[in-house]
Amino acid sequence: MTNRRYVVLEPTSPYSVPSPYSVPELFFMPRKAFQYYVQAFAEYVKSERAAGDPDAASPFLRLLINREERDPGSVVEICRKLSDTVDFFASHQSYFQAPEEIYGSFQDLGDQIRAAYKEHLKNNA
Repeated sequence: MTNRRYVVLEPTSPYSVPSPYSVPELFFMPRKAFQYYVQAFAEYVKSERAAGDPDAASPFLRLLINREERDPGSVVEICRKLSDTVDFFASHQSYFQAPEEIYGSFQDLGDQIRAAYKEHLKNNA
């Protein structure tokens, strides 16, 4: 039996989401479920509970990139809602204590996500 941590967000939040260690479940969810729960994941990784946790931030950014590649539109459709989170990660890698030599550049990952969104806007103008 797998031991999973579940993150329950603030009582006023409508979200409850598996921890970052459940990224595979998010990756394979149907699109609408993914779009709902990835926002909850974003709330978690922006919270104080994720400070100093590179295993929250890095999987989040990579999830967005990989999910968009697998299911085009699934991330860019909600990119406006996630843009503040992506921008925060891209500019605060040290907040998560995520050495670039291990986790790669969060700035580069953020740039990939923003580029996909720009491309989406250009193609759907």
